[in-house]
Amino acid sequence: MHSILLIAEMPQALSEREQPSWIYQLKTIEANALQDAGGDASLEKLNAGCWLLSANGGLSILASLIRGLEHSKMKYRVLFFEEPPKWIGSPQKTQP
Repeated sequence: MHSILLIAEMPQALSEREQPSWIYQLKTIEANALQDAGGDASLEKLNAGCWLLSANGGLSILASLIRGLEHSKMKYRVLFFEEPPKWIGSPQKTQP
């Protein structure tokens, strides 16, 4: 296994007024997971509630993120990649 994609699902019934609170919760979950993992560099944030993790060393941070999402009663999806996902790339890491 090469990498793992974790996506937190935004509730459909969330109003525009509630979205900043949801995003703040995600930032808190991410910060806590990074702290638990000792600032693990195997985490790449693709968007609010969407992370790409390295399978080498990223499992502890995956567990921390999932624990935070479940504690907050947020739905999520996990996708495992056997090979590097060529269709995913963040602007910071994409080469011209």
